[in-house]
Amino acid sequence: FTRYPSSVERELNSFKMVHNGAIDLRHQHAYTIDGEDTECLDDALYFEKNKDGTYTLYVHITYIPSLIPYLSKMNRESIKRVETYYLADGAYSLYPNYISNYLASLLPNNIRYTETGIWLVEPDMTIVEDSFQLIKSTIKPHHRLTYDSADEIMAERNQDLLSQSLTDLGVFALKQRARNKTKETYRQAENSHSTNPH
Repeated sequence: FTRYPSSVERELNSFKMVHNGAIDLRHQHAYTIDGEDTECLDDALYFEKNKDGTYTLYVHITYIPSLIPYLSKMNRESIKRVETYYLADGAYSLYPNYISNYLASLLPNNIRYTETGIWLVEPDMTIVEDSFQLIKSTIKPHHRLTYDSADEIMAERNQDLLSQSLTDLGVFALKQRARNKTKETYRQAENSHSTNPH
């Protein structure tokens, strides 16, 4: 699993993203938020305040079928691998790094084809029931953030689009966590077990 067949490697240069039929959301100042060392950026966010006081949450996920043809050798190889494995001695990727970290990665100022989940959010940060939509979209991420840089931007309390979106998203996340105490309790127990296995 550490190497790919040479026939698969040769195929990589032929892959190009197809954007046919996608809704154009390149105007959004979408951003990724990941760890400092993360190389594969496969999801981006945007939290937009609407004129009527509601919000719209966009979650963009790289749409791999737009890049890798179904009948390609690469797709057949990825089916064998099932998923990326993170082990003590390193990660064993579902796709070669050239795909995961470049062609399909949501890098700033690169046009990408994504699958986008959209939710309408009330002014009190509750999700509007039955508002969920799933669309194919074209995005052009504007910002690559780490968790620390996102916290710093929110602390500065500027009035630019990025700062406002992050601040509102932070409030939304805290509200959701408070409303779902069962899941939060489970996460705390799971984290406690992982750090103290005995």
